Amino acid sequence: MNNLTLIHLVSEQTMQNLLPIMALRPARVIQICSARADVARHSSHLEEALKTLAAENVLYRDLKPACESREIQEASPSISATEVIVRQAINDCAGQTVVNVTGGTKLMSIGAWRAAEAMTVPALYCDTQSKRFVIERAPAGQSLPPFEHVVAGLSVPVALAAHGIRPEQLKFEKPTDAHIALANAMLELWEKHESAMKDYFGKVRAIVYPGGRLVRNWDVARVIQSGLPPASPNLVRMIELAAAAEILVREGELIRFNVSDSLNSDRKVREVERLYRALEGGWFEVLLYDRMRSSKRFLDARMNVQSREEQSFGENDVVAVDLKRLALTFVSCKNTDAYVQPLDHVFSIRQRALEYGGSHAGMMLCVRKCLDPQKRNMLKQACAAVRAEFIEGEPRFT
Repeated sequence: MNNLTLIHLVSEQTMQNLLPIMALRPARVIQICSARADVARHSSHLEEALKTLAAENVLYRDLKPACESREIQEASPSISATEVIVRQAINDCAGQTVVNVTGGTKLMSIGAWRAAEAMTVPALYCDTQSKRFVIERAPAGQSLPPFEHVVAGLSVPVALAAHGIRPEQLKFEKPTDAHIALANAMLELWEKHESAMKDYFGKVRAIVYPGGRLVRNWDVARVIQSGLPPASPNLVRMIELAAAAEILVREGELIRFNVSDSLNSDRKVREVERLYRALEGGWFEVLLYDRMRSSKRFLDARMNVQSREEQSFGENDVVAVDLKRLALTFVSCKNTDAYVQPLDHVFSIRQRALEYGGSHAGMMLCVRKCLDPQKRNMLKQACAAVRAEFIEGEPRFT
């Protein structure tokens, strides 16, 4: 299909534009846009997504179609206006042409369909609900790869690029096997020895946050060297696995945070806080990442997605491609609801999902245990209001 031209309608429905390109591998793509600035941005973002795909996936290394955009001089294009410009685009094509009628408004889709029918060229529909490609008037012997094979080529960087976030702006964290082992053990320990765990972390928190405030620079060296309370026999496994994950250090009977002596006092304070958070609740993010990674529902789970300028994407502890909805899903994880403001937290997740993943992005809030029944109800109601999934307890995905 080296001489194939694919004509499609640009919209925020990124996957309906991207997946047919991945399936057909055209040499040329003509993007039909309405006269709206945001639609023009979607077309340029799609080109960035294709560049990202070719750069990171060897199977699509040669997928570098020549892209051009054509604008319908209407903010909300009519059927007739769309049909005219799609017909013109078909006339300008040498070789084989396919019209993707999926994107844009319903009126634009009808116009594109009419143009393809009148010009007797194949019309393709990307059915993301049924997970299939439907193509009319396809030449004899021409077939598309299975939908699921095409979708398998997606990744978080590609999907983010399709929404204007370039891969060079991004960094991710990948938990080690030791961190994953600790996360799974922590879930079991909290379920079997909750009282002992609460007591232990109450003591540790008093060391890290004396008087309710983070340890001061002048006292941090003493806090590190003094070490943590001895663990009861039930919790020794936690200490061993945390040491293997390089969160803690064991020096004989002394247990302390793994903080380098070479750091200045300010850096030591920040490192103590980071390591405490990783042990007290960060393990739950790792657990969720591990469960999403091993699930058939999610693809390419990434932890702690951030820009390289250190601007965090907020409470999006895990980001993944959700095969169930064929969109990015943004996940916030909390060990408990103790420090969560329900409405602010949920609606901020929604805001970031819209900004980085578009209106079709998914959202999920996972809390290991809600301590306050009233907060639980508020979280459930807020999640329902923004169509976010709420999961309490051990995360399980099918």
